[in-house]
Amino acid sequence: MEHTPDDHSGQYAPAPWAKWLVIGGLVAAIVGLEIYTYRLGVSHGFAEGSNKPSSNAIAASDNKAVDHLKHFMQCAASDTESLSQLVRNRKQELAWIKDPEVLTEVEWTLGLSLLQREQIAAGRELFQELFDRTGDKPTALWTHRMESVARAESALGDPAQALRWWKKAQENYAGLGMTREEIRCLEKQVELLSGQNNPQALETALKTLSDRALTLGESGRLLQANTLVQLGRLLRTQGNKNDSNQYFEKALGLWKGEQGLQLGSAQICFGEALMDAGREEEAEKLLIKGVDSLNATPADAGYMMSGLRTLAQLAVKKGDYNAALAYLYRADGAAHGRLPDNDPYWTCLYDQRGWVHLLQNEPELAARDFFKAIKLQTEPTALAQAYEGMGRSCILLGKGEQAHKALTQAYSLRKQHLPTDIAGLARVARSLGQACDINGNTDESTRTYGEALGYFDRLGEAAPQEDLALTLMSLAYACQERKQWQEAKTYWERLIAMTPETDERRQDMQSRLQDCNRALGVANISPASADKATVKPRSTRTSRRR
Repeated sequence: MEHTPDDHSGQYAPAPWAKWLVIGGLVAAIVGLEIYTYRLGVSHGFAEGSNKPSSNAIAASDNKAVDHLKHFMQCAASDTESLSQLVRNRKQELAWIKDPEVLTEVEWTLGLSLLQREQIAAGRELFQELFDRTGDKPTALWTHRMESVARAESALGDPAQALRWWKKAQENYAGLGMTREEIRCLEKQVELLSGQNNPQALETALKTLSDRALTLGESGRLLQANTLVQLGRLLRTQGNKNDSNQYFEKALGLWKGEQGLQLGSAQICFGEALMDAGREEEAEKLLIKGVDSLNATPADAGYMMSGLRTLAQLAVKKGDYNAALAYLYRADGAAHGRLPDNDPYWTCLYDQRGWVHLLQNEPELAARDFFKAIKLQTEPTALAQAYEGMGRSCILLGKGEQAHKALTQAYSLRKQHLPTDIAGLARVARSLGQACDINGNTDESTRTYGEALGYFDRLGEAAPQEDLALTLMSLAYACQERKQWQEAKTYWERLIAMTPETDERRQDMQSRLQDCNRALGVANISPASADKATVKPRSTRTSRRR
């Protein structure tokens, strides 16, 4: 039978079994997907379960961590050598700490233990590594920790390392906008640089400190004035009197007059500015008011000690050495218990007091103070001054060997670090010649007196006449004893020419000149003068030791 298009509207009619075949395929696919999903879940769950440690494994891991921690704590709390060894081997010993932040804190704790034991050198590499690690984005916490390292370096006598960390901390605080903390670091830099022979670095630090103090407004007025005073003093020591005076005037310009000046610290600060500006009478009055109005607080202690030392300087200028010593011993009492034994203040105080004791003709007390200053001092120029004071004290005490040793040190330090201070070189060379005299070393005394005279001659009219006269006299005596008659004659003639007619020593000088002329066979010498021309024994040369 034929099928026509009219029978099925032109479409093909599938067989019934084909429909069931399609339905069966769909069911099989769905069942297969379900089975696959189930097996995948079982597999994942098994893997998760196998990765979870058992209770025994957890306990073993905890015990291992506790052992590591116990070993670490034992090393950190044990003797210094064990702690230092732990720090040196920290990469191996602390490898069990996986968290970087925890590791950094543990390492800092180790470094802090070293600081507390004053073992800063053993931890320098560690601190550098820690600060480098946290330096990309400085924080207030790590910058404060940097200050701790700087203080430790300063306390242990390494100003170069301390300055490096104070400067870095200052830069960090500046970046963080923490002005008062930045100023604190600048003040520490100024304090350290003041004890070193680096005037350019000190000037830069002072100028930066002055600028930052200006940003504090009224609360920074006193700090700015004090900084300007220090700048003025620094430039004055460099011979820059004009700029120095300008800084003093700026400091005085911040003084709002007696009515607005209530703080004793302000009175001290501006009193020092007045003294450096040459207004000594006004300075003394203001300094006394300031010292009397200060309280016994840590904040006022620094101003008290500085004011008392400045008053002592003014008393010395007036020739009142008793008053100067009273101020200096009072300054000693003000600093006692407030400053550590190695603070630079003590070296300055002992040196200043030693020189006043010398002016009082108290060489034994002076020597004690100079000994303390030498023991604490490390800055070469200040050390030269302390050695000079010690040498001159020993000369007055008749201790020639000790005097020679101290003055040799002073002379060497001055030639090395203060070669342009001709007056200082002349003074020390003359004192060294006196020490050689005491020891009976005529050859060395003649040489050093000759060097002293060379320095005095370079000073010209600025040379102190009394020191020049004593040097000429010492050279004349020394050359005469060595029978160097022509040299002795030259020195006696120079000395007589500068000695007033009324000076009682003039007659003895003329007698010794006649002795030289007689030895040289110079004509036209009167018999009376010739009879007097005898070389006196060495014991008569006490005038050279004045």
